[in-house]
Amino acid sequence: MSDTPVHVTRQVIVVTLDVIGLVMLKADSQTAKSHVRQVATFLVPRMLDPNMMVRRAVMQLAMRLMQSTSPVVVIDILSDNIRHRSPRVRQLTVDILTAALLTYPRSNFDLPALCATAAPALVDQKKGVRHAAMECVAVIAQVGYCIDRWVRGRACCLSRLSSCLVEKVNRRQCLD
Repeated sequence: MSDTPVHVTRQVIVVTLDVIGLVMLKADSQTAKSHVRQVATFLVPRMLDPNMMVRRAVMQLAMRLMQSTSPVVVIDILSDNIRHRSPRVRQLTVDILTAALLTYPRSNFDLPALCATAAPALVDQKKGVRHAAMECVAVIAQVGYCIDRWVRGRACCLSRLSSCLVEKVNRRQCLD
């Protein structure tokens, strides 16, 4: 592998993300919480990078942010990216949600809010985003959350929810 300017730049980005993650881990929780929004905002342009190593470093930094603050704080900040215009950002955001669910106990999460965050990605135009959302929903179901209770809590029935999803899928197919 040659040291082309693009290759060196990507190495610098990966090392920078790693250093930021280590600094956030070493900082006290109050300092980390005060800077988590800045760091999460810094991640969005890096999510657009086509290089897998950079996106992996973004995932590791997001997990370190969750370790230094709490998963709920980081997910609340990153959940806005579900509506980002880039499918790569949407998919990586859903993947971060899934990784957090697999790493931390379910008591750390507001599962209905996570369902509401992942639901728009289920009817995304891009197959990769839909696939990531299906994996996320499967993990939510695996951690033991009863979707029926969530639906009743939202004052609607399961059939209405499924018909709503079918309607969105059909509407998306009509636009294609």
